[in-house]
Amino acid sequence: MWLRHITAVCTLLLVTLLPAALVAETVDQTKTSARYIPTIDLRQHDFVLDGLARIDGDWAMYWGQLLEPAQLEHELAATPPGLFPMPGTWNSFELNGDALSGPGYATFAVRVLLPPELDRGALRIEPASTSYRLWINGREAAANGIPGTSAATTTPARAIRNPVFETADGGIDLLLQVANFDHRVGGMWRPIWIGRADEIAAHDIIDVSYDLLMLGICLAFAAYNLLIYLAGSRRSAAPLLFAGFFLSVAIRAPTLGAVLLTRVLPGFPWHAVIFIEYMTGHLIIAFFCSALQLAYPRILGRYFRLAVIALMGAFALFLVIAGVTRYSLIINAFLVAVLALLAYPTLRLTTAAATGHGQAKFGILATLVVLGIVLSEWAHFSELVLSRDATPIGFLLGLLSAPPAARAATHLALTAVTVLLVLAAASLLLYKVSDGLFGVAAREAAAAGMGFKTNGKPRGDLDPPEPLTAEAGHAAFRARHNLTTREAEIAAHAAEGLSNKEIAAVLYISEATVRTHIYRIFKKTNSQNRTELSKAYYDAASRQPT
Repeated sequence: MWLRHITAVCTLLLVTLLPAALVAETVDQTKTSARYIPTIDLRQHDFVLDGLARIDGDWAMYWGQLLEPAQLEHELAATPPGLFPMPGTWNSFELNGDALSGPGYATFAVRVLLPPELDRGALRIEPASTSYRLWINGREAAANGIPGTSAATTTPARAIRNPVFETADGGIDLLLQVANFDHRVGGMWRPIWIGRADEIAAHDIIDVSYDLLMLGICLAFAAYNLLIYLAGSRRSAAPLLFAGFFLSVAIRAPTLGAVLLTRVLPGFPWHAVIFIEYMTGHLIIAFFCSALQLAYPRILGRYFRLAVIALMGAFALFLVIAGVTRYSLIINAFLVAVLALLAYPTLRLTTAAATGHGQAKFGILATLVVLGIVLSEWAHFSELVLSRDATPIGFLLGLLSAPPAARAATHLALTAVTVLLVLAAASLLLYKVSDGLFGVAAREAAAAGMGFKTNGKPRGDLDPPEPLTAEAGHAAFRARHNLTTREAEIAAHAAEGLSNKEIAAVLYISEATVRTHIYRIFKKTNSQNRTELSKAYYDAASRQPT
């Protein structure tokens, strides 16, 4: 009898407690996951008044693993992750008592808390070292190259991405895979920015326009110095060398900043981009120092130019033979060599100016400009020349580049030519490459559903329009602007962010035909660019009833 009673009690306890234990285990696993994922709180940030914010702070880190969202939950329950401060490189980061090096791969995760008014937004991700994949709230949102577990399975890339997102439960969950086997530095060493989608798109357009202006100015100064050389007696090759200097900077500029090169040519290989960046760095220093020696031969002596050419030639040869991956290991040695080279003319010209040489001050100023840029880039491991902080000084360098003998009768005329060339080059480049440069920003802003402003307010802040089918929206836009069927079709693709080349491929027509239609569409919709066209398209669609 008593055995039956004990059995009944045990059965009752088992039936009662087993579900509770299972629930407790599930809750504990959820708490474990939440506890192991760091949180960055941006709820107090006003994205309307204060603009973009940086996602700086500790991220969960799984070194030596490339996890996807479904795998992350299992790993969080099994093994607590380490913490890694973002932005930053993992070089010399200590993990289990060992310092990491540049090559490697890892998975990072973080939750970002956002104010309730930012229900939709975008990120701005600058080039990483050297490949990554990003998931937002469990959905893959951006990629740059292909991260892998070895050099053979990893494809590096250099481009800027602006993925859009919708918040979930007052924030977003970010999962990031990063891999590097091609550079001495590994990791997301530049900040990730977050903000409203329209502001991210506007920021991207400003960056591209800024780089186009810098590119046009460098090309104009190259032509300016070439004209000085051709219009003068040609007794001095200094203007010709300065033309080579600015041409080298112009070639290098599209590999930096907004990375214009990969916007126009998305498939351009990473190694080729970095090769151009490094090789033009050698040319820039060689041209500048050689021109400086010709402008001040008695002060600097003839062996200075030979030493510069020999040293830059040695670094360039090593780059060609060893490749960009190995060359990145000696970049600090290159910068130290450049600093030493620039220190010599600085001291010599300063001494000459102190003893009464009137023209030495121009050489001192130009040398200090380049020296300051190199010091800045050495400190921040960023662009060697034409960095964002140092570019305004480039105007000063351009004004000082002409030798004293050329600042006479031809100076005013050539200054006018320079201004015209700047405007022409910037306008031409902006027109020719606007599809590739601005198409991504327009597409991502449009996908966000709030990429454009109406009456000073983001679309996401307005009362939502009634739902509209794609066919009805297309018809509404066509009727409103009196477009032909083909024009409306091309306008729809352009509003989505497709380039002329992409539209031509989709519709099986020539790129020239697309350009002709785009011109007519701009006139009919009173649009100046693709951003305004996209705004006109979505405004026309949203204002029509179903």
